[in-house]
Amino acid sequence: MQFLRFRPFLNAIAMPGQASAELLAVLGIALFLILFVAAFASDSLAGSRQQDEIRQAREAVQNLAQAADYVYSQGEGASLSVRVSLPASADYSPEKTYIGKPAFASANASSNAININIYGSDISAYSKAPLAGAFPSQPGAYSLNVTSQGGIVSIGKVFAVPEKTSIYVRMGKGQSRTEFVSFKALHSGPIILNATYSWQFSSPSLSIPTPILVAYNSSAQIPLAFLSHSSAGIYTGDLFVRVYAAGSPPALKEQYKLPITLEVS
Repeated sequence: MQFLRFRPFLNAIAMPGQASAELLAVLGIALFLILFVAAFASDSLAGSRQQDEIRQAREAVQNLAQAADYVYSQGEGASLSVRVSLPASADYSPEKTYIGKPAFASANASSNAININIYGSDISAYSKAPLAGAFPSQPGAYSLNVTSQGGIVSIGKVFAVPEKTSIYVRMGKGQSRTEFVSFKALHSGPIILNATYSWQFSSPSLSIPTPILVAYNSSAQIPLAFLSHSSAGIYTGDLFVRVYAAGSPPALKEQYKLPITLEVS
């Protein structure tokens, strides 16, 4: 009888411990579900990021190959600037991510490939043109210059850009005039500009007093000197400017062709 009297009291003592165990079980299940959802969400985000980087690599090689085909078909001097996003997970060692031939390739290896290695796989595109050049060594957004050198297309970081794409000069008969063509350097080191021209006329005449200039992270101005003793009329020609970084390989030159129109009134 005495034991029966104490039984409700013992049950009362046991109930808090039982409730704590049930609460711990519920919390354990909730924590497991949270960790499961978090792991699933993390895997989904990682997969989405991976797909986005692969898409960036594919767009970069395809856009560069298309630009190379276009300037190659246009002939020497044709040039395009192509904006690309290079993914963070790519392997930028020159034997895996390359333009033309990979590093240490055999002499008879194809030089038409543009390749980015990412997540252990190659993302490639091919141009009709033989290619020379290199990707930047770090991920990020870049403007790469695609320039036809005649028998080869060079691809690389833009060294300098002209501030206008054509030249128009107006002057009177018996006058002289100097027109300046500005190029803005986009490279931290010294940029060399080498200017030549195609001009079929002795009068009006054209000369370039300073055909080779060096720009140090600034603008350089190429002077075009005109002298006219001829009849009134329209005279045309072309200015050719080769741009390259000091000490860069010969294949990595940009070449610009700017039409010249001279009106003598």
